[in-house]
Order: sequence, then structure tokens, then C-alpha cells
Amino acid sequence: MAGVLTRDTRYWEVAKQLTAGHPPPEAIELIFERIPGHARERGFRASPYMYAAA
Repeated sequence: MAGVLTRDTRYWEVAKQLTAGHPPPEAIELIFERIPGHARERGFRASPYMYAAA
């Protein structure tokens, strides 16, 4: 569970930096545009929430 909380904090920090100063519709689009690149990063292990639920 600690891993989920650590990743959650990191994801929120990245999202806040990425969307700062953008109106909500544009901010959501920016987040979704970033997801495929994140999924290709070395060490990506899918959703931490899915693992926590399993």
C-alpha cells in the first residue's frame, strides 16, 4: 500500500506542474497526452491501484 501512496503523490505533483496555468479542459487534455509516454518508461508496472486491489 505504501507504494501506491508514493506513486499517487508523484502523479499528483507531475499533474499539477503539467497543468499549471491551463484551463480545466486543456489541463485534462495535457494529462491524457502524457499517459502513453509514461507507459513506455522503463520500469512502468501498470496501475498501482490495480495491484493494490488484486
